[in-house]
Amino acid sequence: MRGIDVSYAQGRVDWRAVARDGVGFAMVKASQGRLLKDASVGPFADPRFAENVRGAAAAGLAVGVYHYLCAETVEASLAEADFFLETIRPYRREITLWAVCDCEEDKYLPRDGRALTNVVRAFMKKLRIGGFRPMLYSNPNYLRFRFRELPSYDLWLAYWGATEARALSYAPKIWQYGVCRAGNLARVDGNVGYFTPPL
Repeated sequence: MRGIDVSYAQGRVDWRAVARDGVGFAMVKASQGRLLKDASVGPFADPRFAENVRGAAAAGLAVGVYHYLCAETVEASLAEADFFLETIRPYRREITLWAVCDCEEDKYLPRDGRALTNVVRAFMKKLRIGGFRPMLYSNPNYLRFRFRELPSYDLWLAYWGATEARALSYAPKIWQYGVCRAGNLARVDGNVGYFTPPL
């Protein structure tokens, strides 16, 4: 199944045009732990989250949501998870796919593998308790070298430029392969979904 992921960076999305192009699902950015240029700012909601989650659902797409994790400690991770849950709960009816922990930030996330694993586990546990199905978004570098042990969650794999066979060796539910064109979006992250919605 063809999918895209979006944030405020794509501007206004014509979701009906996206659906007409054969896109079946969308992963929508909901929130972020900190502002990358100013650590004192955060967490915050994506400015176009509500517009995108409603628009994608109204156009008939299956919808998942994600949070860009910036937590250095388990305590910070739990606070970010709470904020993410507060942001997405009002749209529970529109969210038919996963709630995702986007784990790729080099500036804030722990360098120690055990610490990183604990931070992510705390976040995921909070999502499950909150009634959402957790998923991990990450890349081969993190999966091979950054985690102390590989977390056993559904995986959204960012692996640009790889063959599909290589990507599938990680057994992802979603593979983000690079950029594509969809609807009114000339350049947007392209994904392939290996699942049958709704979950």
